Amino acid sequence: MPNQRVSPEPVEAEIVGPDDADLDDIRTADFESDVVDAEVVGAKLADRLMSGTGQRLAGAAASTSVPLTRLSSRAAGLARRHPREAAAVVLLAVGAAYPPVWLAGALVALTAKVWDRRDLWTGLAVPVAIVILGAVLIPAFLPHGSAAAYAHSVWHMAGWLSRIVAVLSAAYLGLRLHRGRRQPKVLPWNVPRRFG
Repeated sequence: MPNQRVSPEPVEAEIVGPDDADLDDIRTADFESDVVDAEVVGAKLADRLMSGTGQRLAGAAASTSVPLTRLSSRAAGLARRHPREAAAVVLLAVGAAYPPVWLAGALVALTAKVWDRRDLWTGLAVPVAIVILGAVLIPAFLPHGSAAAYAHSVWHMAGWLSRIVAVLSAAYLGLRLHRGRRQPKVLPWNVPRRFG
């Protein structure tokens, strides 16, 4: 009897949730009728989720809010102690979205008292050099049909690189602000000597 249809075996349908042990009593096999009351299943699911998983999620949110609170209070403390430097870091970071603002942040950073020359060169001059060199050299390795296409590629590459470098320069100077002023090196001829 090759034309006979074979009916599949009945399969128990399960509601898959965050924790299978929490949802053992919410199975379609628990109900006698073929029609499952959605309100009953929804109420059971809500009870289970709020009792177990909801508490776990609330605990996870509370545990991540503590480091964020600590970080924000430290940043506020730095901003109160060094307002000019904090304003420079914020302007440099905003310069990622609006590149002319980065220039204003660079001017404010040049007047800062916490950063030394090495910090300012690393945080301001090196990013400008990276943007100029990267915008000119990276498109040079790409195929272009004309000089106008190359100039267009240079323009786009400069835009992307300036945004990336603005974030990096703000992060570097913010880190240097957090660490504080560098201690000047004592030159060998200035080392106090003991005679005797």
